[in-house]
Amino acid sequence: MSLPGVTFSPVASFDTVVKGVSRRLVMPGADADGPLMTLYEVNIASGETVREEGSSAGPWDVECGRVIDGIPDRRGGWAFLACGGYLVFDEGAGTEATVVRAPTYAEEFPDETEVARRREEIESLNRSLAELGLEPTQSTEDQLERYRTTPKRYYLSTSQHLFDADNRYWVATHRDLQEWSWLDVYEGTEYVASVKVRDRMLGFDVVGSTLVVLVERQLGPEDADGVPDRGVDWYEVGGVG
Repeated sequence: MSLPGVTFSPVASFDTVVKGVSRRLVMPGADADGPLMTLYEVNIASGETVREEGSSAGPWDVECGRVIDGIPDRRGGWAFLACGGYLVFDEGAGTEATVVRAPTYAEEFPDETEVARRREEIESLNRSLAELGLEPTQSTEDQLERYRTTPKRYYLSTSQHLFDADNRYWVATHRDLQEWSWLDVYEGTEYVASVKVRDRMLGFDVVGSTLVVLVERQLGPEDADGVPDRGVDWYEVGGVG
């Protein structure tokens, strides 16, 4: 099945219709007008796009200057991740967007465990490039030095934020990510809670009043191969917010 947009990413669980967003990519010299993100709903059986709706185009007054990615809420608005721990909430219908900085955000730098994990990622990529006869544009050490000296993002990844059935906005954060991980929860534009979960979070979903988290376990004596186990944990979060 052919999916619309250049960077189509599903934003919710689906049955017969998959809902996803695509970010507008602006090439140098191209017209920059138009929505930053576009919501598509695609019928899986037919491949037909049954709904298409664009977000606002911005620009928004974000101190660090860059909006990264956005998803639609359940009431016609959008939430956007930005740099520097900022979020943009746009209710749509011509209203003025609200820019907030996450109250839980603090400038943190990668620790040595994260640097080691990043080294593995770079070396794996370099091996793939070598198989294609290509050379990396930077040495591994130069990339690691840049990684060490760059503050970590507030959000875990652009695929790890969502609106639940009550239109609360959940975003997985970069805090800790060792023995514990954290998600922040917003109602409207207001931060209302943080949820602490065990182990290193890789992904999550909220189904009704249940938070489902995919995690990487801590290494233990039984992990002789040095590869951590993965697991899925469930939490009751009906009282959050």
